[in-house]
Amino acid sequence: MAITHPVVSLWSPHPGLFRVGGALAGEARGKPIIMPMAFGHAYIEYTPLMSGVSAMARRLTLTRSGVAPLGGAEGRGVAIVEWPGMIEVEFRPEIVREESDTIASEQWLDLTASVERSGGGAYLLMRNAGGQLAHELPDSARDVKITRMGGENERLLVRGVCEGGEFATIASMTEEGVRMVFSASATAIQPLAGGGLRVLEGLGDTVGHIRVTTYLPDDEKFTAGETEYLWENGAPHWPRTPEAAAEALTQAILLGLDSEAEGYLSAGARSLPALREMLKPYHLCLKPRYAMPQEVPAVHVLRLVGANHARVDRIAYEAQHHVGTQGEYAITEMRLLDD
Repeated sequence: MAITHPVVSLWSPHPGLFRVGGALAGEARGKPIIMPMAFGHAYIEYTPLMSGVSAMARRLTLTRSGVAPLGGAEGRGVAIVEWPGMIEVEFRPEIVREESDTIASEQWLDLTASVERSGGGAYLLMRNAGGQLAHELPDSARDVKITRMGGENERLLVRGVCEGGEFATIASMTEEGVRMVFSASATAIQPLAGGGLRVLEGLGDTVGHIRVTTYLPDDEKFTAGETEYLWENGAPHWPRTPEAAAEALTQAILLGLDSEAEGYLSAGARSLPALREMLKPYHLCLKPRYAMPQEVPAVHVLRLVGANHARVDRIAYEAQHHVGTQGEYAITEMRLLDD
C-alpha cells in the first residue's frame, strides 16, 4: 500500500523525551506520540527521564513504499510495524546495569546463580569454573525459584511468575561453562517427569485457542515435540459477526487447523488451499490499534519484512448469514487488498 502522507507513532516502554530533527516532539509516558513526518530522512532522538536507561538516536528513511530497512547496529533497539496509514516505531533503549537488587539466588560448590533486578529489567547471572553467563528475563519476573536438574547433562531450571503467566529458563552446565538451552514465557509452564516441559499458551484469538507444546531434552538442547490445541475455559467462543468469522477463519489457517477453517467457509467459497497460499507470508491476524482505511470490510494480517520490522496488510472479506456449528456467519470471499 503506497503511503501518501507519512504519519508516525513514537513510543518507548520507559518514560522519556522524543525529538525529531532536533525539535521536541513530546514526552512518551505510557502512550505514543503521533505526528506527521515528511518523506526522506527522519532523525529521531530519545532521552530517558529515569536512571538506568540509556539515550539513543536513529535515522529512519521514509519512502512512499514504507520505511527503508535498518541493518546491523542501525536497527538495534528499534521495532517497526507499518500499519495502513500509520508507521509505529518503538525505541527499546539499553538498560544500564549499575545498581541491582537480588530477588533470588542459589550457591553450590561448583555453581553460583542469581536473579537480579536493575533499571526496570530482570537478569539471570550464572557462573561456574568454565565461565559466566547473563540472560535477560521478563521485566515483571517475580516469585523466582532456581533448581538444579540432575541427569547425564546437568541443567539449571529457573522458573517464576511474570505478566501474562509464567516463565522458564534452562541452562546447561559443563566444564566449559554454562549456556542457555531453553527459554519461554507463556500462560503456564509445567515440568514433566524426565526433565521435559509442557508449555500452555493462551493465544488470545477470536474463538479462544490454547496451544500446548511439549519440549523434551535432546542431548544439549530442548526440542519441541507434540503440539495440540485446547479451548480456553473448556469451550470455543464461536463468531457471531461477519468480522469475527473472517478473523476466526484467518487465525485457523495460520495455525494449520484445516478442519476448523473449513467450517467457516460457505459452500461456494474460495478453496482452502488457495486461501492457505494467500496467507503463506503472514504470521498473525490482529486487530488494528489505530483508525484504519476501510473502503471495504477487512481483517489485518502481519508479516515480517526484516529483523524487528513488520508490515500489516489488509484482507477484504465477504460473508453471509448462516447459522451453523461454528457460528452465525460463513465467509464467501477473501482477497488481499495490500501488496
